[in-house]
Amino acid sequence: MTVPFVFARAGNAVRLQDGLDFAAMPPAEALLKRIESRTARIAVIGMGYVGLPLAFAAFEAGYPVCGFDIDPAKVEGINAGVSPVGRIGGDILVRMRESGRFEVTSD
Repeated sequence: MTVPFVFARAGNAVRLQDGLDFAAMPPAEALLKRIESRTARIAVIGMGYVGLPLAFAAFEAGYPVCGFDIDPAKVEGINAGVSPVGRIGGDILVRMRESGRFEVTSD
């Protein structure tokens, strides 16, 4: 799924092609607009049996996803396409990483 908006940075405000200025909106409204436009960044803590499938679901819905785990070996493996859980295959992880919308870190 592609996002039908073009972004431009102007200072700290992010403007969408349709003229939305998130910085000028009340926080709840800005969040709803980001959810609707799939520009809200999803963070998932823990890349195990719950977190990794959750990150995959958010990715498949079109959101950029940042995963976090305290185990550097697990993070390194996921970033290399090695899945720590059987339900999410390495080929899926590679596709997610190559899209540019999925990253995993321990920082």
